[in-house]
Amino acid sequence: MAVIHAYGPSATVRWATQGFNVFFKRFIPFTLLFITIFMLNLLSASIPFISLIVGIICLPLLQMVIFNAAYGVKLRGYFTQQDLLQKLREKSIWSKLILASLINIILTNIILIITLPPLPVPIETLMNISNEEIVVLMASYITFSNFLPVILGVCIYFLLTSWVYPLITWENLTVLEAFKQSLKATASNAIALSFLIIFYFALISISVILITQFFPSLSRIGILFVFIEVSAISAYFYNCLFAAYMEIFYGKQTINT
Repeated sequence: MAVIHAYGPSATVRWATQGFNVFFKRFIPFTLLFITIFMLNLLSASIPFISLIVGIICLPLLQMVIFNAAYGVKLRGYFTQQDLLQKLREKSIWSKLILASLINIILTNIILIITLPPLPVPIETLMNISNEEIVVLMASYITFSNFLPVILGVCIYFLLTSWVYPLITWENLTVLEAFKQSLKATASNAIALSFLIIFYFALISISVILITQFFPSLSRIGILFVFIEVSAISAYFYNCLFAAYMEIFYGKQTINT
């Protein structure tokens, strides 16, 4: 197992830059990868049992496919189809990835249960009021202050477990060891990683604001643009995480472009 390296806040700029250098070389394929896996998960949502299985699989699949693609770009300037499933064809790896994904889903739901604010009225009341009244109630319910604990809780958990799937896939660690190493790595680089996720949300917010300036009513075209923009930024963010992973676990000299 590689030694965990610790970096200061300035590492955020380096990871964002390195992530962009990789992402920009193949930004359309990276974005399409993200959209494909996201849509696979979304389209399965209406099928009761299948949606759970697909959701569990898509969590590690999304990160590892983009990480594998990013590694291919780092090696040769582009990625191939063979790169995408590197080390993901082994049954032993998938049994561990599925277990880790289940743990992440369960713990994330626990965080949501703890942090979500209570509904302004009982569910029975919501079922018996008009749509207009529901919109008014939801407008007062869904506020930044109400959902700040939710956002913080989920983001902190995401950061703490960011490296679980690559540690299982690339380093062949056990599920327990992968969680332990991920916690240590994040704790050692907490400030830099926190700035990285703030940077991600800032990009999302700016892009949505800009698009709503062109499509004030958020028509179907506007929603499509938002979806593509958010997908592209998310794919870029995973490239930033890839750059961070390589530095944290292998040192700066291994990822110079």
